[in-house]
Amino acid sequence: MSADYWCEQTLLIVGDGPKGPFSVSIEKPFARIGSHESSEVVLRAEDEGIAGRCLYLHATNRGIYCVDLVSSHSAQGAVHGWLRPAEVLHLGPYRISARLSGDDGNGTNTASQPEMKARGTAPPPYPVVVLSTQEGEIGTRRLTRRLTIVGRQRPSSIRLTSHTVSAAHCAMYWDGRALWVVDLLSGNGTRLDGSAVEAAVLPLGSTLALGRVELRFLALSGGEKVAAAQLAALQRPPEETAQGEAASTDVPTTATDSEEDSDHLPDRLTNCLIRAKRRKVIRRRALWLALFLAAVLFVAAGGAVVWMLWGEDVPVDLPFLSET
Repeated sequence: MSADYWCEQTLLIVGDGPKGPFSVSIEKPFARIGSHESSEVVLRAEDEGIAGRCLYLHATNRGIYCVDLVSSHSAQGAVHGWLRPAEVLHLGPYRISARLSGDDGNGTNTASQPEMKARGTAPPPYPVVVLSTQEGEIGTRRLTRRLTIVGRQRPSSIRLTSHTVSAAHCAMYWDGRALWVVDLLSGNGTRLDGSAVEAAVLPLGSTLALGRVELRFLALSGGEKVAAAQLAALQRPPEETAQGEAASTDVPTTATDSEEDSDHLPDRLTNCLIRAKRRKVIRRRALWLALFLAAVLFVAAGGAVVWMLWGEDVPVDLPFLSET
């Protein structure tokens, strides 16, 4: 495993389905499971209850965290949370289990691990991102979750009411050292500074395009000193143990953010789109009014010219004033 990801772990997926048992070795620390042809584990779409994107498995040195990407399929067991050793997930006619590479089958005890999608589980300093559209800025958010799902519907923590954003568009992972993004096989893709990416680390100042919504990695909460310390930390080689991962949470910070830690943006985005439509209507009405006033002025000016040219030369016969 190369050092191109947040940890050295790889995944082994073992399952059983209508066509018999199967196993898939994945040389990266994440897996997308479903009927989508680009999934790491492709399940047959014609089988009952199999959506294009069913599950997202996120591996760390502590274990494997599972996220249910849709609520309609018949998944049973732990669909949100750390997978227990040898735990089996039910997806329609399929039975699937996952373990880390090199795991002896006993797995890692994750019972005491905090939920990665819970608020406040990310190590400080928190990444600060700005969301915007072509019409303007939507809002600024601090990513206080270790794993943040961005999309239009649940299980997304940051929800964007734009039809160009998929229900679960991408996952953002903050390990205290770097901010990562993983595309969840979204319809319009995830683009980093203009280039389509499957998984990538976001440098400070970089911009993600999620459909027509842009997400810019603005800063780290805590100011310039923390940002400098974080940049220095990014230059160090990644830790290979869970202890090293936990130690990365000790970066000092003095958060100065006054913004509420709210992740839901449907109202902000909807209001932004409504304001944009209102501005277009106002501009259109102003154009028609200007054209009307121009026509009135043109007619008035024409009348004035006619009066100046011919008005004084028109003979007027007033008999009661004529000489006798």
